[in-house]
Amino acid sequence: MGATSIKTIRKHIFLHPVDKKRRHAALKTALLKDKKKYSDRLEGALLDVKNLKVVGQRHLVVEGYISLEVEADFTVFCPQPGLILEGVINKQSYSHLGCLVLGIFNASLSIPSSRELIPQVGDVVSFVVTEVVVDGEIMFMRGSLESIIRQAEAPKPQPAASIKAEPSMSPVKHASVKIEPLENDTDDAEQIPPSGIVVKTENHSTDSESPSKSKKKKKKKSREK
Repeated sequence: MGATSIKTIRKHIFLHPVDKKRRHAALKTALLKDKKKYSDRLEGALLDVKNLKVVGQRHLVVEGYISLEVEADFTVFCPQPGLILEGVINKQSYSHLGCLVLGIFNASLSIPSSRELIPQVGDVVSFVVTEVVVDGEIMFMRGSLESIIRQAEAPKPQPAASIKAEPSMSPVKHASVKIEPLENDTDDAEQIPPSGIVVKTENHSTDSESPSKSKKKKKKKSREK
């Protein structure tokens, strides 16, 4: 892109004794703590650190920390006015566009009135850097839109979800009912005959005489005669 450069620089770092066994990883982590931030010494924003090495064999111990001098290649983002950069549109207004460079740095782009360029959010565009603004550790750019390199892909239509119709009423399951005869608590309880059967009963009065008694009366009358 022309906006990045590699600078070999030495720095002084204090290492905690706990990190002695993982010294290389701990030193790289310490150097990358300022990643994406603007540095006056680097004259740009730090992106990456490579070829890290410790300078010297003897190291001082200061208040429990190990004092180390390291040397590394620092990849720095340092745009200059006049450079042509690429970015992705992430905001859109009537006269300006918001653009993201390297997925990190913001740029505000003006749209030339002589061109009928109408980029959409997600389009990859090229622009000319007109100004680099530094506010503390934050760096952003202003520029003028040049061209649309690649348009954003339109979202693919999603297939309509098929809805399975369910019956309004579920079939009723007939439960089988088993009827058992009731048990009578007393022996004198009246028995109910099953349906469809007629039971005839004969009422015998208490005054009716038994056949044996009637025979005796007849014999008695014959004797009297």
